[in-house]
Amino acid sequence: MMTYAGQLRENFYVLGKNFPSNDQILTQVLFALLAREHVFWFSGPGRAKSLMSTSIFGMFDDSAPTFSLQITKETTREDMFGNIIADELMKSGREVYNLEGGIVEAVFAFLDEFMDGSDYVLRGVNNVLNEREFKTMGMGIVPAPLHTAIATSNYMRMTPALQAVLDRFMCKAYLRGINGLGDSLRASGTYLDYSGKRLSLPVLPYDGLRQLSDRVMASEADGGIVVSPGMRLLHVLLVSEFQRRRLVAARAAWHVKNPDIAEEPLDMELGVPEVTPRTLGKLFDFSRASAVLHGRNEVQVVDQKALMYGLLTIGDESGDEALWAQVCGDLLDGMTGRKLHLLEELGKLADMVAQLTAERSQTTNAQLMVGGTMVAASSLTAQQIKAALRGARHMALDLAVAQIAQDIKKLSTPVIGFDILKGW
Repeated sequence: MMTYAGQLRENFYVLGKNFPSNDQILTQVLFALLAREHVFWFSGPGRAKSLMSTSIFGMFDDSAPTFSLQITKETTREDMFGNIIADELMKSGREVYNLEGGIVEAVFAFLDEFMDGSDYVLRGVNNVLNEREFKTMGMGIVPAPLHTAIATSNYMRMTPALQAVLDRFMCKAYLRGINGLGDSLRASGTYLDYSGKRLSLPVLPYDGLRQLSDRVMASEADGGIVVSPGMRLLHVLLVSEFQRRRLVAARAAWHVKNPDIAEEPLDMELGVPEVTPRTLGKLFDFSRASAVLHGRNEVQVVDQKALMYGLLTIGDESGDEALWAQVCGDLLDGMTGRKLHLLEELGKLADMVAQLTAERSQTTNAQLMVGGTMVAASSLTAQQIKAALRGARHMALDLAVAQIAQDIKKLSTPVIGFDILKGW
């Protein structure tokens, strides 16, 4: 008998066959559902954004209501949340909304032509998207069960308020047009089979998706997916190396465009999206979702590839997908056997160094276990770590050793600062 995760994968496989050129985009939505993240799609018109969204949300049963709204410049907060109850407003002066049928009571949301909305309305939906709650002076805090929203737009505009809203969409994608004769025939077949209406897929109980996503997001102490020290270290190495190479490429492109400027541009001037600590943490949900989809209880090396669905804009022309594939090839290929064991040892060492760094005022000569030998943290170098571990060469291991050695060096570097417990 097929498991719930298996049936979910099967449904998305059918979607991929019927919506050609969107396989990666649909896979990103699958991971967004498991991680309870929101999705933002942008493209030109006529790319089947509405049809894909209704087909995705339509595969779940009636216990998961979907809120759908085509946003315009005239869209109001009441269109999004529900009408203000006039009697209550007249009687007490409080703005009390009738939330029935609005986004606050929905499990899924499809927000079409998102960019057409006013900053005031879009800013108002921030708390529902991020904190899953609706706040008003008249009603206080109302919990919102929103699982995943898909917002779409045919163009991009950016204001400070809108930037704050878009940050709530962990998963972003650009939908390209149909590519080639084969995809054209598949798209034509989909239209002829379904007459432009949403695909009829096997209906799944929403409770099953909720249980899977609960497991993805649960801590290890609560029975969630195990992420070992080595896998946590590999996670950080992948993201940091990808970001480093992305900045290198952007800097080279900047110099080509500005050959007469001698000064080096700041990272923030290169237009490369920042990977914040919040993003770095939330990306763990994608590797854990990959483990859940494959019926595993712990994250493995191959699951790290799924980070791309929360880290990149899928389908755009930035070259980030090819760069991510390159980084994964360099850091993940060949990470087996003895090398994987050494990675776990380095992960444990990195954890100890991180803990010592947090308590650095007491650990100038702290002892660390490296390769079975107790050594003073202040005496460690990259070469000593490599010698103690006696490992085979691998880019991921070399990067780990170099970064751990830098952190160890910081332990013995004097810092002028106020110690909360000891004072100056």
